[in-house]
Amino acid sequence: MKKIIIIFIIGMFFITSIGAASSFIIEESETNAEQSFAMTLSEYCPEISLSEIVDFEISVTSTNGEPISFDTYQIYTVPFEQDISYHIEGDKIIGDFIPTREGMYSLNVKITVLNNNVEKERFYFFVNPKGTGVVRYYLRGIYPTHGQPGTDPNYFDSRALLLLPPTEIEEWWCGNWVQNSPDEIPENMPKVSVLKNIDFHFWYIAGYLWPYFPSIPFFIKIKPYVGVQRHVTHNAWVNRKIRIEPTLDWEYHWTNVKFKNLNWIMTNFDSPCDSWYWLSLKIAGLGGPGTHWMTKPEQPSYADFYYKYCTNPFIKSNSNSNVVILSATSQIEGSNNVEIVLEGSGYTKLTVQMQDDSLKYYAKLNGVECDLIQNNGEITINLYLDSENDEHTLSVYPIENSYLVKNIR
Repeated sequence: MKKIIIIFIIGMFFITSIGAASSFIIEESETNAEQSFAMTLSEYCPEISLSEIVDFEISVTSTNGEPISFDTYQIYTVPFEQDISYHIEGDKIIGDFIPTREGMYSLNVKITVLNNNVEKERFYFFVNPKGTGVVRYYLRGIYPTHGQPGTDPNYFDSRALLLLPPTEIEEWWCGNWVQNSPDEIPENMPKVSVLKNIDFHFWYIAGYLWPYFPSIPFFIKIKPYVGVQRHVTHNAWVNRKIRIEPTLDWEYHWTNVKFKNLNWIMTNFDSPCDSWYWLSLKIAGLGGPGTHWMTKPEQPSYADFYYKYCTNPFIKSNSNSNVVILSATSQIEGSNNVEIVLEGSGYTKLTVQMQDDSLKYYAKLNGVECDLIQNNGEITINLYLDSENDEHTLSVYPIENSYLVKNIR
């Protein structure tokens, strides 16, 4: 008989009306097979201020609410903060930390369960993020290619969001719902960002949502909805929804909806949890006309995604998707001394935009100086991360007296 353990982490000071929660799901079989963990992060705001207290609460329970014991646990921030504390209260681990640097942090949780199986998950936070961006995705009637669910050719309801508009009319439909997920990521997209708002303009056909409950009179009708789901599933489920008018004339209608204050962590790498590929826009409706989306060259259906990110430093590219960026911070606000912590092993090519492009910089990986190429504050470093360390620290500093050298020249 399998046991399931769920661990919840709640950002206390920024709980939204929906609530903030994260969960590990640990499955242990009678045959002592390797346990598997899955973590989902509910809605919360990862933007925090320098020196602000960040409270968190971890509950360890089974699916029926009973406390679950585990061998060991560890919670720490990257970059490491001395001022972090946590303790056990019943079946909960309660703690807090205070960020002392500006930039991107991660709160890391390690759990050791029976048979010494260890799993780790991270939660990103942005201390005073100053970068803003927008990417326009076009709804397309093309199947996505990054493993999103429902892409079997026998289905008609799962399609892509692409960076290029259509060159001809495209239509796709299904009886209950249709969904579209990003299938491209712009080259200049930050490696980690927070999705704030979506401004969605589209052509659609959708009927009323008829209730399936016999006790509800047949004449009660529910308007169709457009929604957005953070971790896409092949169904009509969404995290946020907005009701729209049914199209009783069976003709395409043009409309606009806006999803605000999403505050979802997005990553620019192929992760089944946080990647842009695993977000989905959906429309759900029933009735005679079914549910349709359409786009055309002269007035394409599109969605503008607005996001924020940290700029000091700004990680522009990382060539090895198996090397994860745990943090990228500066010592104090406006400082040109930065620290980037990486997890993984092997070769990677890292490109970083420094805040002050008038300076010249040098870099050290785990205390050893690195060769780098610099162009107006953009530095590119070829790194080799050995497998002996779980985490690797890249420090970047300006060369002393660089202002004097520049003035003399």
